[in-house]
Amino acid sequence: MPNCAIAGTFYLNVNGQQISARGAFDIQPLNFERSADANQDGTIYITQKPTPASAEGTLSYSSDLDLQTLYTLCDVPVTIQLVNGDTFVFSKAHVVGQPKLNTEKGEISNFKIASKACRKVNGS
Repeated sequence: MPNCAIAGTFYLNVNGQQISARGAFDIQPLNFERSADANQDGTIYITQKPTPASAEGTLSYSSDLDLQTLYTLCDVPVTIQLVNGDTFVFSKAHVVGQPKLNTEKGEISNFKIASKACRKVNGS
C-alpha cells in the first residue's frame, strides 16, 4: 500500500532541542540558484550562483525558548521531519534573520535557518 501522506505535521529540532513550529515551514533544500536570460538573437543562456540552503517559518512562543541563545548558535544540526517520514537535514546550520514576537498570537515569525547544504533522507 503506498504512503499517500506527503506533508502536514512535521517536527523541528535545532541542536537536539525539539521546538514547536506553527503552521507551514518553507524549505529551500538546494544550495544554488539558476537563472535564464536571452541573448539578442533569442537564444538563451543559463547562469548559476551559490546560495545557502534554508528553511523559514513560525514558532510557537514559549518562556522556555531562549531566542537570544538560539540566534547565537553556529554550525548546529537542524532537522525537519515530515509526517511521511522524509527528513531534511541541515548538518551545520545557523539561525539567521530577525524574529518577530506577536504577543497576541503567541508566535515568533521570521524564524530562519541557513546552511551550506541540505540532505533529504527518504522515509520508509
